[in-house]
Order: sequence, then structure tokens, then C-alpha cells
Amino acid sequence: MSKDFETAFFKRAAGDQNIKDAIFAFLDAIERNPRALGEVVPLGSDAEHRVYESPRIGRVPSFGIVYEIDDKRGVVTCHSFMLVSDRQTD
Repeated sequence: MSKDFETAFFKRAAGDQNIKDAIFAFLDAIERNPRALGEVVPLGSDAEHRVYESPRIGRVPSFGIVYEIDDKRGVVTCHSFMLVSDRQTD
């Protein structure tokens, strides 16, 4: 996890155990297969960037994570964390 990710997470969600559990499940999944979740975001670098948006489940609000897969170094880094506001439909 990058410092930016940690800062955003602790600022927005560190006190919510439900979100923590969901984040740990996400981290476990990308550790096993980082391409199993998220959609590719073309940022023009050598590494592959993906964005994942969780579904809202019960008391767990939807959240988004931008992460990077660096195959050359064998590293996956989470760069951004955000809570996703409820969307209104017309």
C-alpha cells in the first residue's frame, strides 16, 4: 500500500470494521490473482493500473481502489482509496 492509500483509508474508513473486513478480502483476492478484480485504466506507464469499485453490501458502503500491477518487480500496490457516494437515478 502506498502512503496516499494509507492516508486516505485511515482518514475515511479506519473506524469502520465492516469496511476493514471488505478491504482485507479485497487485498487477499488481489494477492492471489491481481487481475481477478477491477478494470484496466490506461495511464501510459509500463505497469498495469486497475480500478475496483465494490458493491454496496448491507452496512458496507461502496468503495473504490486504484491499484497497480508491476509484473517486472512482482508487486501490486494500492494507490488510492475512496468511499463512493450513493448514486441517484432519474
